[in-house]
Amino acid sequence: MRQNLPVTQQEFQFAPDATLMSTTDTHSHIVYANDAFVAVSGYRRENIEGQPHNLVRHPDMPPEAFEDMWRTLKGGEPWTGLVKNRRENGDHYWVRANATPVSRNGNTTGYMSVRTKPSQEEVAAATSLYAKFREGRARSLRFHKGLVTRTGFMKWTSSLQTMSSASRAVIALLLVTALVSAEAWYEGLQGAGFAQFLLLFVATMGLASMWMHHQIFKPLAKLREQALSIATGNFHSATHMNRS
Repeated sequence: MRQNLPVTQQEFQFAPDATLMSTTDTHSHIVYANDAFVAVSGYRRENIEGQPHNLVRHPDMPPEAFEDMWRTLKGGEPWTGLVKNRRENGDHYWVRANATPVSRNGNTTGYMSVRTKPSQEEVAAATSLYAKFREGRARSLRFHKGLVTRTGFMKWTSSLQTMSSASRAVIALLLVTALVSAEAWYEGLQGAGFAQFLLLFVATMGLASMWMHHQIFKPLAKLREQALSIATGNFHSATHMNRS
């Protein structure tokens, strides 16, 4: 992995409302950088555009984070995570990076990254976690689409982080079903009456799940896909999707 040195470990603070944006080609060479990104990086524009994006990579970033980022992006999905970048003079700045593939006619033509300022609490948490990766103390942790999740025996504790909103809703409905059934049994509803009640309640929860899928989660997924298409410049695909 590229090592950009020296570093000062002095943090550079930029405006909370600043948005740092850049686009690259498929080989991660910078095609465009907005004024905010150029200013915060400390480089001159002519020394940024055309250069590999890892020009601003800080050596404190664990390689696993970027491996996860590229694995996610090359899979056609967006990636979000906290990143510590290096300025030209060796200072650093933290960003919440949102990267996504840019596509034309179904083919990836590059990548776009939009970065904003994270909170100090987020920075403190990321600093501690990333140190574990660099020092080899993160054997039970891994990066998954920008999130740090557990592996091995404790993998189940990260399930809520990685599962979709629709899956979370289904689990919530199942928990409600279990709690209501337990309460009915506790109140003395047993035998055929309990079975009838349980069947009716399960059917109701099933219908509720189907309604949420078709009326909430499916439209949201379509809107998300359209937003990504428009954000990455694939306007015609988004328009076609909207008409279909």
